[in-house]
Amino acid sequence: MIVFLLGSILCGTAESIVQLSIYRAIQGIGGGALIPIAFTIMFDTVPVEQRGKLGGLFGAVFGLSSIFGPLLGAYITDYIGWQWVFYVNIPLGILAFIFIAVYYKESPVHTKQKIDWWGATALVGAIVSVMFALELGGNEYAWDSDVILGLFAIFAVLFFAFIFIERRVAEPIISFPMFNVRLFSTSNVLGLFSGMGFITASLYIPIYIQGVLGGTATNSGLVLLPMMLGSVVSATGGGFLMSKWNYRQIMILATSVLTLGMVLLTTLTPDSGRFLVTVYMIITGLGIGASFSVLSNSAIHHFSPSQRGSVNSTVAFIRSLGMTLGITISESFSGMILRLN
Repeated sequence: MIVFLLGSILCGTAESIVQLSIYRAIQGIGGGALIPIAFTIMFDTVPVEQRGKLGGLFGAVFGLSSIFGPLLGAYITDYIGWQWVFYVNIPLGILAFIFIAVYYKESPVHTKQKIDWWGATALVGAIVSVMFALELGGNEYAWDSDVILGLFAIFAVLFFAFIFIERRVAEPIISFPMFNVRLFSTSNVLGLFSGMGFITASLYIPIYIQGVLGGTATNSGLVLLPMMLGSVVSATGGGFLMSKWNYRQIMILATSVLTLGMVLLTTLTPDSGRFLVTVYMIITGLGIGASFSVLSNSAIHHFSPSQRGSVNSTVAFIRSLGMTLGITISESFSGMILRLN
């Protein structure tokens, strides 16, 4: 939390896009650790029969914050100043510190663990390389240029190095034997693609509203409210349904609705009205929301308490990777389409 707040303060003081990128990386180091820790604490303290309901509430909060956050950020940018998009984390962080100091009672028993620095370095390098290749390919450089081919080559080398390292270290950052559990593997695949769909819709619908239908940043953010409501309803409902349905039934229904919503979004034209956009966003939100609450529970289903931290961090990482790749790939394809037109 200290690292996250430090990164937030630094982001507000950024004077260039390079500085902002570096400070956002610092902020991400802290923020990325908070998510799996929160879910691990929940699974440690809540009985199995109550996890579905609490998972639904956690999923609703995640969906609510993921969409209400950009809306609040747009309002702050328009009427206060973009720096306060980051400074607003400070009072929330102080409040969180108070809750932790008063209510969080950690077990005095600890085991010392080694950090897989080499594996983490190889993984980050591989992801950054493929992201730059997808972002720059076809835009700044031709796909068959030395730069793009070199980036893909670096990705391949670092990715295979990562696999080599993870198979030999005592405590890998990602434990490959976990993927032998089919439910865990499937949950991560669904998390990857739902993250891609979620971030793509959240990014491009406001751009469509602002650039095609007209409006300010705040007005374009308001259109996300239907998607927010749909995702909150679906996340909460998915959590409660876990006590009656199995994971497969819930995710088949949710994935079908998400696919329908994404297909409908591709049919939007400059002549599409605001009402049609709203309906499509509600459908998309209903499809995405269940993944927030169900996938964390399904991924951890077959694992012991000692593995919960690793499971939750892997699920969070895969979902975040899906969001990152979703932005990168969609921007790359958008650039190619614009050039063709």
